[in-house]
Amino acid sequence: MRERRYLTFDMHNPRHRNAFELFSAQSNKLRSEFVVNCILESQEENRLEKTIQRVIEVALIDVSIFAPVPKNAEIELQTTESISDLPDVLLSSLDEM
Repeated sequence: MRERRYLTFDMHNPRHRNAFELFSAQSNKLRSEFVVNCILESQEENRLEKTIQRVIEVALIDVSIFAPVPKNAEIELQTTESISDLPDVLLSSLDEM
């Protein structure tokens, strides 16, 4: 049994024009097979891409990347807060220590 479907191409859309050219380059007998192959290959590529993404995510779960510190680099530590910014309760607790 055969099922007939019609394709339409929007010739104002560059993607449609490109697809139309590829489609038209096929012999009449192979056009349906060309469309079927394109659809199935696209689905397979999508499945493979998702599988690869999942594998990479799992493989990178425990990976940490740190930028190397140059050997001759001087490390300057700067505080971002002043002790006067601490709440009074905490300051009095520090005084008691």
